[in-house]
Amino acid sequence: MIEAEFLVEALQMQENIWEPNWDRAVSGLCRGGGVFNDAEARQLKHSYQLLRRCESGLRRYENKAVSSLPTDEDEQRKLAIRLGYDSFENFRSDYVDARDSVHALYERKIKASG
Repeated sequence: MIEAEFLVEALQMQENIWEPNWDRAVSGLCRGGGVFNDAEARQLKHSYQLLRRCESGLRRYENKAVSSLPTDEDEQRKLAIRLGYDSFENFRSDYVDARDSVHALYERKIKASG
């Protein structure tokens, strides 16, 4: 999530856009600056929402600030169940896809321009 938030904030600074709402900021970077195409914006929003759901699920269960996936696979399985997944493999696939898609956008939009 931090990488997605940093990506959007950095691109807003480059484009001289200020929108504190993350979702609207992505939309603005798609519409206004043309920084993201529609598919990139949709994927980024989808990935961010999944990562946000994971964080919320962890925080509710732990009753404290948690920002990383547990390293223990049994704890990851419990999280998958709490999030409504029918299998750990589906959760793991979605989680890895979300994380990788955010990172790929970061690499293309930030690292490539630097």
